[in-house]
Amino acid sequence: MYLRLLGNLDYKEIAEIMNKTPTWARVVFFRGKEKLKEESDEKGM
Repeated sequence: MYLRLLGNLDYKEIAEIMNKTPTWARVVFFRGKEKLKEESDEKGM
């Protein structure tokens, strides 16, 4: 998430850095975003 949001990198660039596929980068980003939503909902934010 850091590379995508603060590093302003696209999924292809993130995938190259992590030695993974762009699809992997998208899935991990989406899951991380969903996890943050769940945690903020649990805390009443």
